[in-house]
Amino acid sequence: MGSYPVTCAGALDANYTFGYIPGTVTVRAADLLITAPSQTISYGSTIPGLNPIYSGFGAGDTASSLAHPAFCSTTATSASPVTVYAVTCSGAVDDNYRFGYGAGTITVSPVALSVKAPSPTMAYGASLPDLTPTYAGLAGNDSANSLGMLPACTTTASPASTPGTYPVTCAGGRGPNYIFAYVGGALTVTPASLKVVAPSPTMVYGAAVPHLVPTYQGFAGNDSAASLTTGASCTTTATATTGVGTYPVTCSGASASNYTIGYAAGTVTISPAQLTVSPPGYTVAY
Repeated sequence: MGSYPVTCAGALDANYTFGYIPGTVTVRAADLLITAPSQTISYGSTIPGLNPIYSGFGAGDTASSLAHPAFCSTTATSASPVTVYAVTCSGAVDDNYRFGYGAGTITVSPVALSVKAPSPTMAYGASLPDLTPTYAGLAGNDSANSLGMLPACTTTASPASTPGTYPVTCAGGRGPNYIFAYVGGALTVTPASLKVVAPSPTMVYGAAVPHLVPTYQGFAGNDSAASLTTGASCTTTATATTGVGTYPVTCSGASASNYTIGYAAGTVTISPAQLTVSPPGYTVAY
């Protein structure tokens, strides 16, 4: 870049005497446009290399031909929320070029977040368990608390639901940095444990065996013995003529789809009967 002399010589003609006047060639700086890159990244991703784009190099020049190449930067970081951020370039130095700059952008796009419903197990008649989803795809140091609105999970099951499998679904999540995808779960209701307890009555030797009515431990809600498909019946080896002692009472036969049934034995205790012995009456002479 600069001014360079131009001289002329060598003209011949018999009719003329030639005189020469020098000129100049002025080399000015070329225009070089430096454009910042425009890229799209997912939320939470590392900011890529921001390499400027050059337009207008002359004479085979490249960025390495400059005394100091341009540097590009952005305010976006890996933690920046979803939106568009400016990318700008500056700092190029070289005597052979006049620099112009064009801005670019970094577009941060939302990422997919998988919200998986839980698959808990509960016993018939119990309170519904906590239905908290799990997340796959949270970026950086984000947690569920980073979301604008947490998803809520629900099920068609209730404490009165009979044993079986019921769907659990989640919905309602909000967060500008994420695209929500929901995966269903299932709540399994298992039979409740019900214990049938045999009675333990006491009877007197020779008396009739008392009626053997079981008691139940573990009914759910408003259930009672009437809720069973088949009620339990209890028996004993004791009879009205069985001697004094203790005899087992066992129960069996109860059935209900909502319960797993276990049995606890009882006893019949036969106590001695009361026997009155009266002496004979006599009349004798003095």
